[in-house]
Amino acid sequence: MSFQLTELILEATIRDGLQAIKSSINSPTLDIIDDIFGSLKEVWLQTYFGQNEINKIKNFLNTQTINIVQGFALADIKPPLIAINLNNNREAEEYEVFEDFKEEVDTDILPQVIKASFNAVSYDPSTGLIDVTGVLSDLNGVYNNTFFIDGNANQYSIVGGITDTPTDKHFLINPNITSINLTNCTIVSNVSISRVKIRATRDFEEIMLSIVTEEALLTKYLYTIIKYILLAYKKTLISRGLELTTYTGSDFNRQDRLPENLFVRNLMLRINFVEHSWTGENLPILGAINDTLCVPRDLYPREDETTLTIQSCTDC
Repeated sequence: MSFQLTELILEATIRDGLQAIKSSINSPTLDIIDDIFGSLKEVWLQTYFGQNEINKIKNFLNTQTINIVQGFALADIKPPLIAINLNNNREAEEYEVFEDFKEEVDTDILPQVIKASFNAVSYDPSTGLIDVTGVLSDLNGVYNNTFFIDGNANQYSIVGGITDTPTDKHFLINPNITSINLTNCTIVSNVSISRVKIRATRDFEEIMLSIVTEEALLTKYLYTIIKYILLAYKKTLISRGLELTTYTGSDFNRQDRLPENLFVRNLMLRINFVEHSWTGENLPILGAINDTLCVPRDLYPREDETTLTIQSCTDC
């Protein structure tokens, strides 16, 4: 339950993918770069590209630090670069529900300390009576089903017999307890359940990944690597909250605003569902708001009713 920070999820996923690819270079079992760019060794590409280009890609990954940034300033571009930017975000109206309600969840409330750090006078194993006369000033807040915790952190339910007079203060727990530590005891409340409303909304998001290098082919290769990572990790992205991702690519967006020595290719990632959820009662309810609505006289000409007072309702 939380808001999904899509750009950060993508950055973490791309970083993980790049590290896995770099670690596999020249591996005897699986070299991922060989797998991605195996088509460069096909007959129709071998003469012009082939293994030399594949080695160039490996050397690029081994020797260059690929900067991954959230947005970028044109004055401070340090290629090779992957910039992550939000292109479009809208709420999916077709999946809206009343008050953004998703579900109700029961959560435990931690027990509250009622009486802290005291040494009980005695425990009677035949009756279960715990005597605290002269130790506690009162037994306010001590009821049936609250808990007595002894010095060894053993917890016993208070079952009744609560007496709170100036000369006699005691309560009952289960009898026949053979070993009980009466020093540094506490009494705590029972653990209760709180039911909270979980609210959620679903978004459509478009994220633009701008791949920038100083060489046209390297830009294409890095673009292909990023596309491979997103496809290979599609199930991972879904488990991280980004559902049903598709993509398009282009060389032209922002191209005219970059320095002339840089080459950019944009990967537009369309995420059909991103669910954001939150606890409905976290923020306090706003109080009543008094306001005065002035109605133009030409719309409401009665002179004695040209000013209307509106009182909002906090229960609405």
